[in-house]
Amino acid sequence: MVEQMSIQGIRPTSSDMKVKQWQTLGFGLFIHFGVYSAFGGEYKGKPVKQGYSEQIKMWADIPDEAYLNQAQAMTLEHFDPQEIVQLAKQAGMRYIVLTSKHHDGFCLWKTETTSYNSVDNMAGQRDIVGELAEECARQGMKFGLYYSLVDWHAGHDYDYDNNNRISSDLAHYIEAQLTELLTQYGEIVELWFDMGYPTLEQSQRLKQLVAHFQPNCAINGRIWHNQGDFRTLGDNQIPAQALDGPWQTPASIYHETWGYRSWQVREDLTGKVKQLIQNLIAVRARGGNYLLNIGPKGDGSLVPFEREVLEAIGQWLDKHGQSLFGTSGTQLSAPSWGELTAKDDMLYVHIFDTDRQDVTISGIANSVRAATLIESGDPVHVSCKNKELTFSLPEATQHLGVRTIQVELDGQLMIRPDHCTEATQISGDQLKNYYRYADDGNYTTLERMNTKKEIYLETDADSVYVTIQGQARTDKQYRLQVGTAYYDMMGSNLIGITYGPFPVFDRLTPLLLTTHVPYEDLAVEIDQMKLSYHSNK
Repeated sequence: MVEQMSIQGIRPTSSDMKVKQWQTLGFGLFIHFGVYSAFGGEYKGKPVKQGYSEQIKMWADIPDEAYLNQAQAMTLEHFDPQEIVQLAKQAGMRYIVLTSKHHDGFCLWKTETTSYNSVDNMAGQRDIVGELAEECARQGMKFGLYYSLVDWHAGHDYDYDNNNRISSDLAHYIEAQLTELLTQYGEIVELWFDMGYPTLEQSQRLKQLVAHFQPNCAINGRIWHNQGDFRTLGDNQIPAQALDGPWQTPASIYHETWGYRSWQVREDLTGKVKQLIQNLIAVRARGGNYLLNIGPKGDGSLVPFEREVLEAIGQWLDKHGQSLFGTSGTQLSAPSWGELTAKDDMLYVHIFDTDRQDVTISGIANSVRAATLIESGDPVHVSCKNKELTFSLPEATQHLGVRTIQVELDGQLMIRPDHCTEATQISGDQLKNYYRYADDGNYTTLERMNTKKEIYLETDADSVYVTIQGQARTDKQYRLQVGTAYYDMMGSNLIGITYGPFPVFDRLTPLLLTTHVPYEDLAVEIDQMKLSYHSNK
């Protein structure tokens, strides 16, 4: 049986049903394809080594006429939506996001806003967005779109930071294009905005536009001004710990580029697959979605190495997928040797340090019914000592950089948090810090914020009074919460004033300090927190 002094150990997902459904997708395919793909990272026979290859027009300063000539030569003879969707399904992916328009402004659909599109100005004359959307629907794959707010063809100058402001004329142009994309291509599960520097009002208007036409479409954070449904982290960024709120890591197989690069060195397939599987596990265990990119060639064909990478990941997921899909991260501290995921009464122990003969986990309040190594089906011996579970591993067989143990518990995962106290005086460093990312309108302002502090009070008392000593921003509004009861106050009243009584109903009760605005940094330094407990007995 679960001990009384424990809390639910599975990290909750969003309470917003749209976002919750997006979080369950977990793993998707990003596709960077456009005119830049035909250049393959080269211009005038020489490799362009500066920047990403999908931005080659800027980095090589390619004239408009030369860029258009390349577009008009693209026959797209090997662009095969059926092949792409089948590969994504084989890789275990749940959704596809295609670059409908990158910074170059070239549109991959038949738009009425400009002739600068794949139907009117490519030799192949194909509505690439439409064909892929239709194939996704046919095969039961969710479909999303990338859309750049930067547009060099529609008036933006080159900006190496891509922080271009959006004029009122361009805003109308963007809205017209988005209206086409959101009304002509079926269900859009995700809209992935990128770069630019809109005003708050422009970000809000774009959000309203998407919600009007596609109310179930999740919007990424690069709509800016914290208006998105989930936060897109930096390219290939994996946070060191779980983040507050929904988020996504956009990932490229090689970090140097997203669009096709003909001269990219592609080697060590097994090592690359191991790295990407570990990254996928880390993102899922820390609460995020993983969007892994491929960059087809200019003729639409897939790069063989990228195909092989996806196929290998899919083979691993065929056996291990239950440990990542339908699961969540846990409230346990991340171990140094790997990651943890959980669902219902199942705990999944992912071990990256594959030379280890055993691993130990502290804080689990459950008993273990059975433990099995997924790769082989072999049973794993479990011992319990001093409230620590130790798993002794069978000899390693062939694996792809991770060994995963499926642990059947005696009920839903329950844990004893490591940040709990019986003390009546707490120093600031005893509180657990929670983080999320926020922006002030563009990519270069994206910053990690400390948005919550927490500690669990271990007590038999009926109520508690709380006094905080330290420093806080006087112009911020804070919330001090114990259990479900809370007080709201300005920072000028947070420090040195006693709040309470807070009723205490459980032996372990969370104490939280947050701000009124979810994306604001706490900007508070706690020297000491004094707790005064009272009992009605």
